[in-house]
Amino acid sequence: MAPSLVLLLICLLALYTPVTSKKECGRPPLIDGMEPEGHQRVYSPGDKVVLSCKRGYTPTSGSRTIICTASGDWSESRLKCSTMRCSFPKALDHGDMEFVDIVYQSTINYTCHEGYTLQGASRIECLDDGQWSEPPPKCTLVTCSAPTGINNGYMTINDKREHGFKETVRYGCNIDYVLDGPVEIECLKTGNWSIKPVCRAPCKVGIKRGRILYNGRKFWIKDFEPNKISHTDVILVYCMNKEKKCGYAVSTQCIDGKLKIPECFEEPSDVTYKFNYKSLPSEIAQC
Repeated sequence: MAPSLVLLLICLLALYTPVTSKKECGRPPLIDGMEPEGHQRVYSPGDKVVLSCKRGYTPTSGSRTIICTASGDWSESRLKCSTMRCSFPKALDHGDMEFVDIVYQSTINYTCHEGYTLQGASRIECLDDGQWSEPPPKCTLVTCSAPTGINNGYMTINDKREHGFKETVRYGCNIDYVLDGPVEIECLKTGNWSIKPVCRAPCKVGIKRGRILYNGRKFWIKDFEPNKISHTDVILVYCMNKEKKCGYAVSTQCIDGKLKIPECFEEPSDVTYKFNYKSLPSEIAQC
């Protein structure tokens, strides 16, 4: 075959041989804790992507740059990302701590033993910089401040000192006053005292003329001595039903020094009270 013919055949083969197109690369290969800097849908051969570690992860080794090759594969990355770790917590004196791990976003919950109170955060978290969100708390012995007295009452002790957890103090009221609430208070685990009682005042029956019913007995007010009833006690005063011309009793209660006389009660005149008392609502037929 003539050399010129051979050369012609080679040219024709080169002209009609299809050119293999370059392949595109898929999404960059990512391992846990890794992310690409920048995002695009299509990567062509020669494109470069810089990899980095997510928040809470730290790079340990390797090149950060990968390249899309002509075969449609990414070059190998030696970058490795490991989860950020916080320092191991110290044991809590007089308390307990509960945790599963000490890596990023892990938490520690703290509680104190009975008789101790937590000073600081009860829950701390491992942050992305490897530091705890709060310093570890402490458990301190529970104490309550020296107890204080109550109005119109007294404490059974005169010891003005701090008290420890579960210690108690008792209270009482002066004569004619009624204790409303617990006789005894306790130093709680919060370092506060439980609720103190209150001494409630007696009441005076605020009528000058008339008859009352108290503890099942009828009293003319002038004979009701001393004119005093205790907190929560109930008396009855008498009102007149003018239409039916009969009397009826209405109750009222002493509440901490205040006794409201029912509006229906009409105090009789001095003359009626002294000389015609049998016509009073308390003395006539009851409705």
